[in-house]
Amino acid sequence: MCINHLVVVNVDDAPVIQIIPPNLIEYNYCDENDVVDDPVLTFALSSDDELLASGHKRDGELLKSWKGQHKGPLMKLAFNETGTCVASHSINSTIIEYGLSKITRAISNCEALMKYLFRTAIAHDQAIDSICLSMSDDLIATGSQDKTEKLWSVNDLSLVGIFRGHIRAVWCVKFSPVDQVHLTSSANMTLRLRSITELRCLKTIEGHDCSVLNCAFFNNGTQIVSCGNDGLVKVWTIENNECVSTLDKHASEVLAIAVSSDNNKFVTGGTDSRLVFWRDTTAQALQYAITLDRPLKVFKIIGTLSGKQTKYLETVIGQLNVDQKETIIKYASEWNKNSRNSYVAQLVLSSLMPEIIVFNARNNRL
Repeated sequence: MCINHLVVVNVDDAPVIQIIPPNLIEYNYCDENDVVDDPVLTFALSSDDELLASGHKRDGELLKSWKGQHKGPLMKLAFNETGTCVASHSINSTIIEYGLSKITRAISNCEALMKYLFRTAIAHDQAIDSICLSMSDDLIATGSQDKTEKLWSVNDLSLVGIFRGHIRAVWCVKFSPVDQVHLTSSANMTLRLRSITELRCLKTIEGHDCSVLNCAFFNNGTQIVSCGNDGLVKVWTIENNECVSTLDKHASEVLAIAVSSDNNKFVTGGTDSRLVFWRDTTAQALQYAITLDRPLKVFKIIGTLSGKQTKYLETVIGQLNVDQKETIIKYASEWNKNSRNSYVAQLVLSSLMPEIIVFNARNNRL
């Protein structure tokens, strides 16, 4: 692996972790002799795009590495939100936390990375399938083939809580970007939403007909995206557990999901070698309907959103410009005159109450 060239292939033993500071590029540290022929099992990028961590089959000469701590294949790496630590897990049920102080980012000599302390814990009875760090940088979540998910303190890797309920392996764990909850997916065809503060399961989401291999929060934490080994991708509304969309563009297992930073797009990848990009077009459809002055179409779109989480509806309506908001307020005022349409009208009016006050002021109605 060179800094500007990355190849990922399958490996089966002897994991090594490397941390690449950004200023290595400035120092032209990577030349033709620095390429690691060693296969890459996993890699992760810090949220500020300044550090790249990669897990290799053996120790490379490009960078000094932490090595020999995992006794089996290294399966995954994860940075915390601030990029001050990275966690890894391997097939031998071990998790390791590596501390990366801010000083690390200013160091051009990679030998200094050897000095940073790490903490190790035997986390599960069987292989760990997933690892994730919380947005608040204080918790690590792990999911395992022993059917459990566990929470660990970032400070000392002490056990915070154990979650049971899945009757088969836990393939994926994810923290919510907005709430004190996290999500798990399992080989038992279900997803579970769990409370971090209460250490209990809040709801079980059913609807997949196969093992759920990956999952992620979507649309500012109001929805969930999940995928399975049948090639299907499903979008769920958290509030009512409803599957609002089943997406079928993969020919085989869907293994990976990545959500964009703006939280309204995501990418899936599978064993069919395809990357498929998905985008929520609800807001765009609503904007077109208003621009074309189609109040019935607008009503139907709002109606389809009425069963979803209130925050999601507010997010969609909030993407309208000022003129579009004024138009939809006029529509809602007309809908509100008919009891059959009043529910949808009230949803719109409650979502736009601040804009309504401004709108009335502009029209001298206050």
